[in-house]
Amino acid sequence: MKCPYCKSIVKEEWRYCPYCGEELREEDIFNIFQKDIKRLFKKGGFEIREIREDKKWVPIEIEDVTKEKIEEKKVCKVIEPKIIRYKKGDRYIYEIEMPGVKDIKNISIQRFEESIEIRGYAENKCYFALIKLGKNYKIRNKELINEKLILEVST
Repeated sequence: MKCPYCKSIVKEEWRYCPYCGEELREEDIFNIFQKDIKRLFKKGGFEIREIREDKKWVPIEIEDVTKEKIEEKKVCKVIEPKIIRYKKGDRYIYEIEMPGVKDIKNISIQRFEESIEIRGYAENKCYFALIKLGKNYKIRNKELINEKLILEVST
């Protein structure tokens, strides 16, 4: 299959193009909901209850019954962070500025075939970056120093 935006070859099951970051296909809300339910129940700690009103069945209620509930991240603004890239020996170093991001736990890194997607959460902001990276490159180290994500990448 080809990406309708950048015309790169992509796999049928991919939802986003790893080359340009555009969404490849839209799913209806019911299918998205079903996938999320399956994913959540694999982790455990959830219960489903059917809610009945006036002898009619209505949507189910899902409650998190685990001891630790994950805090929802309410994002108001998506920001593209400043990225500095330089070479150090056989490695590339990426310094990604994310003001307000205090903990590495608030950063999500998703590896695709030829790119990486980085999201950093700080209060009402989400820093989002898509970095093109060859198939043979791997993230060797990552750390958060002074609100900058430092990634070391090499083959």
